[in-house]
Amino acid sequence: MVWLLFVALVPFSAFFVGEYGNFQLPNIFFDLNLLAIGFLLFLNWRHALNSGLTDEMDEEVKKSSLRINLMLPAISILALALTFLPFIKEYGYGWSSLAYLLIPVIKQFQ
Repeated sequence: MVWLLFVALVPFSAFFVGEYGNFQLPNIFFDLNLLAIGFLLFLNWRHALNSGLTDEMDEEVKKSSLRINLMLPAISILALALTFLPFIKEYGYGWSSLAYLLIPVIKQFQ
């Protein structure tokens, strides 16, 4: 239920960034929202794997799925860190969201 709370906040946080993307606070709010979604999804999936709630999966597939589920929190932390860099302030805080473009690139090499 808590995970769904953060998922339901995505349209608001995206609107917040869309309207006030040149300010730091909306970008931090968006990044923290995606961090919470990714981390709670990772915890949910890890619980399912450790409790035997998944059917006959190889250990390699289990490890791979956990790595994939950690991708969103890791990139959210990167985007959050980018909002605090001094040169981002010069060009606008919205540029820190470009870190999310790494997701398809990283997934390609999985």
